[in-house]
Amino acid sequence: MAKFIVSTKSKRKVADGNNYIYDFHSSSPNLGKEYWRCEKRRLCSVRIHTVTENNEPKIIHFSNEHLHPADVDSLNARKAVAEIKHEAVENIAASSRSILAAKFTQLSENTYSQLPRLPVVSRIIQRCRFPANPAARHGFEIPDKYCKLDNGLQFLRYDSG
Repeated sequence: MAKFIVSTKSKRKVADGNNYIYDFHSSSPNLGKEYWRCEKRRLCSVRIHTVTENNEPKIIHFSNEHLHPADVDSLNARKAVAEIKHEAVENIAASSRSILAAKFTQLSENTYSQLPRLPVVSRIIQRCRFPANPAARHGFEIPDKYCKLDNGLQFLRYDSG
């Protein structure tokens, strides 16, 4: 069964039931198909065609055979980084190290070896929690959680720019 996954640059990818990963190539809006190619396209010429049903990809065409083995640990490492990102956004009060420690205890040694270095993962968490500064002073709203204190009193009355 194929599943959508998200790359570190927030791009959609497809992981099939054999743990191969595919990058998006193109789509046909008229037919409702999306075309994907193997992530290791320099070595491998496999392509798949999918249609989306219930927010899950369904592979309808598969071309050729892979010329490389599937990398299960790399796929599991990507899933772990995605879960770390999600946990960092959901649990702002937790420190980066506590989130990482909780996740790392669940991983096998092979999967752990495929993760980025610790400072890189810490930086990924920081970027999820604190997005880049806006390009202009206007055109955005300050979320309420940044305008009020923990006891509910108004902290930020207005933004003077």
